[in-house]
Amino acid sequence: MMSSNKQFDRWNPKGEHSLPYAVYKSYGSELRRMYRTMSCSHKYVYTSLNIDKNAKWSDSPNYYFRFDAEIKKNNAYFTTLKDWSNAYNDLENWTNLNALVTINANFETYLVKIIQLSLESDFGLLYGVSQEFDGIKAVKKGNQFDFSREIINCTKGDWHSRIKYMKKYFNEIPKILEDNIDKLENIRKIRNDVAHAFGRDIEKSHEIRNVQKHSIKKLNSIKLCNYWELIDECVRELDKQLYRKHIGEYQLLLLYHIQINEIENKINPKMRNVKNKAREFRKKFGRDDITGNYSLGQEFCEGLVLYYESLNDE
Repeated sequence: MMSSNKQFDRWNPKGEHSLPYAVYKSYGSELRRMYRTMSCSHKYVYTSLNIDKNAKWSDSPNYYFRFDAEIKKNNAYFTTLKDWSNAYNDLENWTNLNALVTINANFETYLVKIIQLSLESDFGLLYGVSQEFDGIKAVKKGNQFDFSREIINCTKGDWHSRIKYMKKYFNEIPKILEDNIDKLENIRKIRNDVAHAFGRDIEKSHEIRNVQKHSIKKLNSIKLCNYWELIDECVRELDKQLYRKHIGEYQLLLLYHIQINEIENKINPKMRNVKNKAREFRKKFGRDDITGNYSLGQEFCEGLVLYYESLNDE
């Protein structure tokens, strides 16, 4: 992508989305590669058995597959191809359940980061005055604010509670979250069942008087993809709101603040002007692979440095 020469504007970001969003998308693409590989393998195996080998459900799977010696030794093999296929379908279901756990983990990680960035950047939100106090100024002066309680309120517990607190802190939330509370709740419950009860209902699994084996939850690929699309849309809409209204260019200012000493050490003391500081910052953080959807122009970086240094005068 070409770099943009848009002048730096603290509360009006030049990018389309936040850095946490870029990370979220990157992890999502990684998972999609793996999931599609599994899906293609599933189709190939069954097509091969049906077309190339004209297999029958009553056939022995040993004729088509090689099982290692340890499996055969313990008689943990499959009696028929149908028996093997049932186990294969169980594996697909288990993969779908764990894929949803991973998708939700990516979602939860994004939520923690985007909410923390929003509150750090625009901490006046907690006092009902948005964009009145610049969080980077507090960071530069060494003031530390603890937003752990607010972050927990927005990322833990059921979705009715999370949305209540999001609206409390940010005044509004994307409509898609409110419209899909039940689906988000279902995702959360499936995640908990898989993570803490082998994919079974947690409450039933924890009953000490119940020694029966419970059925695993079922999740087909269509339902998984629908959940996945919903989470992607929730992230897009939430990012659009928080990035544009409360984060702005705080992320890049924070990166500059963290790296200021390293940046200045690379410049001759006699040459430590705005232009050279901006050039060094651009070398380090101005690439598309870091920002996610744009590269930083020299003019923009100079504006960022000027803004950061102007905080000394306030």
